[in-house]
Order: sequence, then structure tokens, then C-alpha cells
Amino acid sequence: MIIENGKILVRPKSGGGVDSENNPVAPTYGAPVEIPCQYQQKRRSNTGEYEGGHYTSSSYDVYIDIENLAVIGGEGKFTLVSNTTGNLGEFEFAKPDVLELVGQIKISV
Repeated sequence: MIIENGKILVRPKSGGGVDSENNPVAPTYGAPVEIPCQYQQKRRSNTGEYEGGHYTSSSYDVYIDIENLAVIGGEGKFTLVSNTTGNLGEFEFAKPDVLELVGQIKISV
């Protein structure tokens, strides 16, 4: 069981790769599904620069209940939304870690 402090809006990935003639095929993303989550910020950096400004980058560990594994699939995109501060960004993920002992899934982004 997680202690909810946010939610993720998951868009599961399907398709993609190459076709029979070795031409690239773009993946498609499904409709967003809202899943409650617990997240922890691992790193925050204000040192990013681009011409004319600065940006902030962050990384997170996101935990969801294990019954949502079928919903998120193996890879996709999600938007992390805090219960208090709003949208924290959109992230891509691949191969979430299944924590069977505690009944959770961990996604590191």
C-alpha cells in the first residue's frame, strides 16, 4: 500500500520498431489512465542553461500499487502530478521494477 502524494497519468506505449522492409515505425500511445502514486525527488539541479535562459532538471522515484502493472505495461509515457504543487513533468519509462515483497512497482525517471 502506498501513501499517496500524487498521481500519474499513464499513456501506455504500443507498436513501434521497424516494419518488414526495415522502415522505422513510430510507436503509438494510448489514452491517459490516472493512477495514484507516491513519489520521491531523487535529484534537482538548477544548473541547466540554454541560450537566453536557465532550466531546472529533476529525477524521481515513483511508486504505485502492484495491481496497476497491467495498466502501465512495460514502457510508455506518464505525467507526474503532485497533490500540492501540480504538474511536475512528463517522463518516458521502460521496465519498471516490481517490488513483490511490498506489493509495489517502482519507476525511476
